Amino acid sequence: MSQLEPGVRTPSSHSVPSRFVRRFTIITTVHTAKGLADLTLPSRPKIPALNLNMLPSFHDDYVVGYEVDCEGRQIKLHFKSASSVANQAGVSTVVFTGVEGYNLENDAFGNIILDLETVTTAAFVSQHRDELAESFRIAGAPGTWASDLDAAPRVLSERGLQAFVLSSSYGLSGWVLARGAFVVSQNHEG
Repeated sequence: MSQLEPGVRTPSSHSVPSRFVRRFTIITTVHTAKGLADLTLPSRPKIPALNLNMLPSFHDDYVVGYEVDCEGRQIKLHFKSASSVANQAGVSTVVFTGVEGYNLENDAFGNIILDLETVTTAAFVSQHRDELAESFRIAGAPGTWASDLDAAPRVLSERGLQAFVLSSSYGLSGWVLARGAFVVSQNHEG
C-alpha cells in the first residue's frame, strides 16, 4: 500500500441532474514544491446508475490498495475515509466476486474516490463500447461476449454479471464486471 500525499484537496461536490452533464472536468488543487498547483483531470460522462443499495458511499475516500486474484476471479479494492488516513485505521474492502473482466487505470498513488456505482449492463457497454472492442481485438479480453457488443448487455445479464464503475476525483478509475460485491470493514490495522 502506498503512502498518501499530504495536502491533497478536492473541490466540493455539487448535484447536477445527469441530463445536463455530458462531460465535465475536475480541477484538483495540490501542494507542490513551488506552492499550490491546479491539476485539470478529464472525466468520463456519468452513466445511469442502478439503485440497488448494494454498496455504501465511498465519496472522498482514498483508495489505498487493490488486489487482483486471476485464478480466484476476485478483485479487492481497499478504501480509507479521509479521517482514517491520519491514524492509519479503518480500512474497508470491497470484494468483487465472479469477476469476468475489469479495467483499472490512472493509479496516482493517492487516489480519491468520486463514486463507486452499479450501472446497467446496457449503459456500461454503450459507454465503454470502443474500449471493449479494442481490448477484444488486441487480446480477446474481457471475454468472448465482447465479440458481439450488440448482444453483450443481454449475455452479461444472462450470466448474472453486474457492471461496477469506479469514478475518481483524483487518480484511479475504471470498471469491474462481476457476479457480486460485498464490503468488509476493518476498524484497526492488523
